[in-house]
Amino acid sequence: MLRRACPDTSWEIINTGVTALNSHAIRLIAAECADYGPDAVLIYMGNNEVVGPYGPGSLLGGDAVPLPLIRAVTWLRSTRTGQALQSAADTVLRGTRPETWSGMDMFQQSRVAQEDPSLERVQRNFEENLRDIVRVLHHRGVPVILSTVASNLTDCPPLGSSPWRPDAALAAYDEGQALLAAGRLPAAAASLRHARDLDELRFRADSGVNAAIREIAEKEQVPLIEAEEDFLQMQLAAPPKAVPLFYEHVHFTFEGNLALASAFTSALADLWGGELPCLKPDFFASITRDDLAMDLGYSPLAEGYSVGAILAMKQKPPFLTQSGNAARVERWNKKLRSIDQALATTGLSEPIRRLEQAAEQCPRDGVLWYWLGRHYEDVGKPDAAIEAYRRSIDALPGNTAVLAHLGDLYRAQLRHAEAVAAYEQFLAIIPSHPDYRRKLNEERLNKQPAAASSDHALQP
Repeated sequence: MLRRACPDTSWEIINTGVTALNSHAIRLIAAECADYGPDAVLIYMGNNEVVGPYGPGSLLGGDAVPLPLIRAVTWLRSTRTGQALQSAADTVLRGTRPETWSGMDMFQQSRVAQEDPSLERVQRNFEENLRDIVRVLHHRGVPVILSTVASNLTDCPPLGSSPWRPDAALAAYDEGQALLAAGRLPAAAASLRHARDLDELRFRADSGVNAAIREIAEKEQVPLIEAEEDFLQMQLAAPPKAVPLFYEHVHFTFEGNLALASAFTSALADLWGGELPCLKPDFFASITRDDLAMDLGYSPLAEGYSVGAILAMKQKPPFLTQSGNAARVERWNKKLRSIDQALATTGLSEPIRRLEQAAEQCPRDGVLWYWLGRHYEDVGKPDAAIEAYRRSIDALPGNTAVLAHLGDLYRAQLRHAEAVAAYEQFLAIIPSHPDYRRKLNEERLNKQPAAASSDHALQP
């Protein structure tokens, strides 16, 4: 959106988000970001405060550790010495902790009730961490924009409840749905927020976390995007067949990402409008969804992969036992079938052409090259896919998705040495992945030259 508004300006957007992190680690990331002198920092965080490291719903425990000790341990783990100690501890504790990450189903027993006193500590720690993040950035002269955290309230019953395990959270959700159907929107909103706050599987930022964000924004005089309230109002006003903003509890669809990006872009226009007259809020309304999708490499093929991944997630707990899950799965299956039918009719020629054009215009955009590689693979052009993946790795070193595809393509072409190199880089980042460990071992064997034939064969 910024690039379309101001095409003569060079833009670099760095996403420092990492799966399952919370404010304890993000505090250190923000301090490091300040060293690079960014023009602005956009902060959207809060979903993992309970289930992430040192939260009461964490798999690793440690929720009773005082904040100063958490910070000391987090800092130590950011050093090579600390990482070596952590590796040694992991070896000793092997068998007492999960060997591999399998997703949200691992948290089935990590329930935290609303009245649990640990939630007050979570909110205090989050508030302290966020305050320190804002202050360290402001101390370096870096502008900050905060946002409350949106979650799916109208189409996501409590994850800790089920039709066979009804509780106060599910009752509040059902009440909210009834009020919504009756057109009583303010009352529906209150019940749906209450249902989220009562949910004992706390994968969504609750009212306490969002209240802390609002308080810090006010005290530190930081621009605030009200994503929690804005997304809820959009959901409440949406017609029955509207394009959803969320895939499940918190992850945005393209339309959800577009809504949040539009809010942040408008905030940046307010921040920089005097310096960049091209940043006019009314310009962003003229950008079409399809143009932005292709700018980002988000073609129907990419959307199909996203929907497929969500469907796989919904086949496992906690979604598997969530009230109404079967109907939501069928809706996403219907969406996937419509994408497949459209692709069968139109093919990939036009998406590939537009992706090629976008990648050439933004040659340092590793995501565009990655999706171009995926499209080349899908149409049976492995050599073009390899070249696209190489361009992606040049821009995004260490991207495991790209390394995995590269290794598999080299493997299929019997380019064993290159496959070994790709798999080794992948496993240096995710060392416990069993499939790619197996592939690496097989390719190492294939790489070895065949034994020379014997000079001592018997003559007839």
